[in-house]
Amino acid sequence: MPSSQQIPAGSKQLFGILFTGYLLFVLYPILRADRPFNDDMARMLSGAYSWNDNGRPLTTALMRLLEGNLPRLVDFAPMPQILAIALLALAGMLIARRYAIQSPWLAALLVLPLGAQPFFLENLSFRFDAVAMGASVLLAVLPVSVCRDNLRGFALGALALLGCLCSYQPCLNVFLIFVLLDLVAAQARDETPARVARLAAFYVGEALLAVLIYQWKVAPSIKDWIHEHSQMIHSPQQWDVVVANAKNMSAFLLHALARRWTPVLVWLLALTALAPVAVGLSYAFASSAKRTRPVWVKCGLALFPLLLPFVALACVAGPMLLLVSPILSPRVFPGVGALMCASLIALHVALRKWGPGWGNGLCYTVAGVWTLGMFCFANIYGNASTAQKQYETQIASQLANDLAELKQKQGINSFLMDGSAGLSPLSAHAAEIFPVLNNLIPPYLMGNDFQSRHFVKLFGTGLDEARENPAGNAAADALLLRACDAPVLYTRNRYVLRVVDTTAVVTFPGGRPLSCPHG
Repeated sequence: MPSSQQIPAGSKQLFGILFTGYLLFVLYPILRADRPFNDDMARMLSGAYSWNDNGRPLTTALMRLLEGNLPRLVDFAPMPQILAIALLALAGMLIARRYAIQSPWLAALLVLPLGAQPFFLENLSFRFDAVAMGASVLLAVLPVSVCRDNLRGFALGALALLGCLCSYQPCLNVFLIFVLLDLVAAQARDETPARVARLAAFYVGEALLAVLIYQWKVAPSIKDWIHEHSQMIHSPQQWDVVVANAKNMSAFLLHALARRWTPVLVWLLALTALAPVAVGLSYAFASSAKRTRPVWVKCGLALFPLLLPFVALACVAGPMLLLVSPILSPRVFPGVGALMCASLIALHVALRKWGPGWGNGLCYTVAGVWTLGMFCFANIYGNASTAQKQYETQIASQLANDLAELKQKQGINSFLMDGSAGLSPLSAHAAEIFPVLNNLIPPYLMGNDFQSRHFVKLFGTGLDEARENPAGNAAADALLLRACDAPVLYTRNRYVLRVVDTTAVVTFPGGRPLSCPHG
């Protein structure tokens, strides 16, 4: 918890460095692409404040505040995204102050992964949600960085965590990782074991209180798709679900980036993981105290640092490990940035404790490698998104014209998409090297996909997709079967058009509908 230790000067300078770094090297590539991201399209068209159904009432309140309580949302990007990086910069500044990192440039490098890491780029891509996700990260670090270890601090910390859950639930994992860092820092300051244990209990109590209130007052409002993916296991007999989740999430993270990058990044993370282990073992066997401590205390203190790296890795997923059917998407892993940030700070704390002259140089080197990789990937993502937008805009513009012509000539009143236009050649090349781009750049022209329906509406066709109503799925499937024998009216570069009754059937990437028998 915040103590009387000296807080370094230069907080404004640090905030400026972080904000500028986020703006120029992380957010700018996303803004340059200017590609609406998933749910953005529905909100741009309908203006619905629908976050309460996702268990995120604070997001709804924040967006109403920013838009002056308009009856419906209006797209005002990039303001939410710029506010998001400002909140991330503030969170980084508070963390750097908490651990008294004197150099603002070193502090910026150490805390930058909090929002610059590859898996948080999806969060920053949302034209509406980004600010709430940034706020959730800030709320997650407040109990560690600002709130004191007294009754008032406990209440404020629990309230901040409740706000974190009500803004974006996965950011609770950010708090869990910084709790582990704070326990390591307490050991580095040679706090008594009783004090460290009390600190751990204090943080656990805050989290439990916040989660209980959330489950009582907010969780019952979660609906539809999010509700399906938020069901928890109910008995120890479902332990195999936890193991499967851990394997799937690990595979997702390890295979997300380029194959030549992953070993380097994993070894750097392993290097920084040695720092908290060394601090913990040194604390457990400190010569000044080892004679007076009971054996069970010494064993517990020695076991803690050995388990710490594994506990920290588990905290990247946190409670998501207990879900029956968790969502596997980059946006649910803000804990990756927290782990990178916490590991770098732990390295700095350890080297500062033992005082080698080359300590800062090592921190600059390790953090610099991380930063170079993050900035490089952000631009790769931005370029691939730009290419995908240009590719899909060209196809959708031609499709809108063709549908308008068929509406006039043949009286169609709906359309039906089948197959997928896929990724642009440039985006596909980037995704082959960085598989996570398949998640970060979802195609918007594909069959039986609600995002694709919204995307086509952006081009003013005036037609509804035949699957717009879920009850029409069976009828849509029957139309696709009938389209197998229908003549092709238009053949374009990435699709063909047929007409069945009053429905235009669009087949990507051209050819026979996927539901047709082969041969």
